[in-house]
Amino acid sequence: QQKKPDIKLEEVEKEDGLYLAYTDGSFEKKTNIGTYSVAIPKGKEAINGFFFNQMRIEGAISSFEMEIRAILDLLCAMPTEAPVRIVVDSLSAKDKIDRGRSNSNTERCKRILEQIKQNILKRNNNYTKTEILWVYSHLLDTIERTDTPKKDIEEKRKTNEKKLEEMRKRYPETYQKYLEGNAEADRLAT
Repeated sequence: QQKKPDIKLEEVEKEDGLYLAYTDGSFEKKTNIGTYSVAIPKGKEAINGFFFNQMRIEGAISSFEMEIRAILDLLCAMPTEAPVRIVVDSLSAKDKIDRGRSNSNTERCKRILEQIKQNILKRNNNYTKTEILWVYSHLLDTIERTDTPKKDIEEKRKTNEKKLEEMRKRYPETYQKYLEGNAEADRLAT
């Protein structure tokens, strides 16, 4: 049984009338252990404040499963009448959810996607907005490592600059906040 995060809506940061939240998932193929997190920033007055939930799943099957489990966990934790903006770094999860598709290569993922779909339909019937935004993952990570060749570091830096520019164009006022929130969710999921 999952423990829902103790969310006090009056303390959660809002943006454009929607409660802001970040999700992330991770999967270790060697061990079949997956983890995911939900990070919900407290209001602007909070210092490094997040409500969060972390889960560790043995027998996980993919990173995609962990990503969609995190989204489902968040939707189940938020009251149906609470409009929410979810920032994710899984484009495949966002696309499947946006299209209302529950097709997947595994029955378990199909069930999770179907639960997400039903939760969003219930929220829509309650006139509650659910919005999912996508950001590139790991753009704020440190590239330099002692074991990485200089050529690879420079190539990675150029790639990240292009991705960062895309994020600046997509979310001009909020890209830095979204990337920091995603980094927090990623940190919690590992």
